[in-house]
Amino acid sequence: MVGNKGSDVAKKGGEMWKALSAAAKQPYEKQAQEKKAAYDKFKATDEGQKALQEKKTARAEEKTEKKKRDCKAALKAVEKDEALKKPQSAYWMWLNDNRDDIAAKAGSKSVTDIAKKAGEIWKTLSDAQQLPYVKKAKEQKDAYDKFLASDEGKKALQAFKDAKQEAKEQFQPADKKRKVQTATLGA
Repeated sequence: MVGNKGSDVAKKGGEMWKALSAAAKQPYEKQAQEKKAAYDKFKATDEGQKALQEKKTARAEEKTEKKKRDCKAALKAVEKDEALKKPQSAYWMWLNDNRDDIAAKAGSKSVTDIAKKAGEIWKTLSDAQQLPYVKKAKEQKDAYDKFLASDEGKKALQAFKDAKQEAKEQFQPADKKRKVQTATLGA
């Protein structure tokens, strides 16, 4: 019994076609020849050429868009060392610590509603209330800057940049890859 898979149907159809006599195949072959002739005639017209060009352009654009999506996905997939991730600002630390209270005050769990309410509340906080978050943010920023200035940080950052560049290069057209390689080898 044939399954629902396209390949199974095609295989069974091929077997059935081969089993047909030449006389039974003749009306289908005649119909196929007529349709091909009509297609070739249409292709020869200006309207046909225009339609063909539009189809080629649409395919090229679709292929370009797919490449862009694939490239973005590949870039996102490049893992970043935790120490290379920029530290949060004082505001974001405060927001994360108080998200549930802010959501209750906003009367919504919507990200935009919470963000609006959080912005309003943060602006009204006194310097003393913001100070612990400001200090913590500064400590994290200083540690981040110190790491980036160290040899280990420079190596980690360079490795990350190289991995991103490698991910980008796999989506570049072949002729552009050759130019980059030639320029690199010549340097």
